[in-house]
Amino acid sequence: MKPILVSIIIPCYNVEDYVAECLDSAINQTYRPIEIIAVDNNSTDGTLAILKDYEKKYPDLITVLEEKKQGPSAARNKGMTVARGEWLQFLDADDLLLPEKIKLQVDLLCNRKNAIFVIGVAYFLQTEAGKNVKILLEINGNPFIDFAFTNIGTTNSNFFNHDVVMQAGCWDESLTNAEDVDLFFRMVSINGFNGLVYDTDFNTIYRQRLAGQITSRNYSVLQSNSIKVRHRHYTYLQKEQPELFSQNKPLFQDMLYYPIYCLGIYDIELSNKYRLEYLGKHYIPSHRPNIISRHHVLGVRILGFPAYMRLRWCVKIIFSFFWLKNLSSGFRFKKLRSKEVELSKSGS
Repeated sequence: MKPILVSIIIPCYNVEDYVAECLDSAINQTYRPIEIIAVDNNSTDGTLAILKDYEKKYPDLITVLEEKKQGPSAARNKGMTVARGEWLQFLDADDLLLPEKIKLQVDLLCNRKNAIFVIGVAYFLQTEAGKNVKILLEINGNPFIDFAFTNIGTTNSNFFNHDVVMQAGCWDESLTNAEDVDLFFRMVSINGFNGLVYDTDFNTIYRQRLAGQITSRNYSVLQSNSIKVRHRHYTYLQKEQPELFSQNKPLFQDMLYYPIYCLGIYDIELSNKYRLEYLGKHYIPSHRPNIISRHHVLGVRILGFPAYMRLRWCVKIIFSFFWLKNLSSGFRFKKLRSKEVELSKSGS
C-alpha cells in the first residue's frame, strides 16, 4: 500500500524567536512522505526572512506563502490551497511536534478507512518558565458532550482528513478564537462519530506565551466569539440531535453559559444581554468542578446574575488593591532593610 502524503501547515506571525525550532520539529518527523507549508501572516519582525532561509535550504520539502488577511484561520486556509496531502497536520509556529507524532497517528489509521479525524487528547503544556506539564483530557465518549467543555484535543495534537476539512467548509475566517472547536464540531456534525480515532500519546508541545500571537488578545472579543460558536453548536444540537439535547440539556446550557460568565468579568451588560437572549431569565447554572464553582451558583441564585457579577467585580478590585498595597509595603520593607544593612556595614 502506498504511504499517504501528509501536509504540515504552519501559520506564522511574529515568531522569529520560535519558528526555527518549530520548523525543525516538522522536518525531523520520522514519517515520510511529508510536505511543509509555512504561511507568513503579516509579520513585522524577522519571521519571513527565517522562513525564506528554510525554504532555500529545503526546497523539496518546504513551501513559503504569504497571507495578507489577518488571522490563523486565513493563514491555514491559504496553506490548504496548495496542500497535496491526504491528511493534514496543523501546527502553530510557536509549538512543537515530537519526532514520532505523525508516524504514530498514521499508524492509528490502519484498517480505519472511514477515519475523518484523530483526536489527540494528550499533550505537553510548556509554561513560560519552560516546564513541560502533561495534559490528558477526560473523554466522555460522545463527542458532542466532549465539545461542551472543549475536551477534544488541540489544533496541534489532532490530525485531519483533508477531504473532510474541505467538506466541512475549512476554517471560519470570521472568528478570531474558538475557530478550532467550530471546525471540529462541523466535521463531526457532517460525518458522525464512527470516523473518530483517539490518540493518548504525548507527542505535541503547546507553548504558553503572552505576546505575538495571531489570535486577538481583546478578551471581550475573545469571549464574544466563544459565545457565538457555542450558541451555533447549541442551536444545532437542539434542532438536529433532539434526543441527545433533551438528555443533556443542563450540560449544554452550562456549555453556553460558561463563555457568557467569562465575558461578564469584562462587560457585565453585554454578558447579561447574551444570557437573557440565549438562556432566559430563569436559567441557573449547575456546579461543575473546575468550571463553575458552588459559590458562583449560590451567588447567582441569591443575587441574580448582574448583581452577583458586580459584587464579584467589586471584590476583585478590593482584593487587587490590598494585594498591590501589601506588595508595595513589601518592597518598601526590603528597601529599608537593605538600607539598614548598608548602614550597618558602613558603621562596622
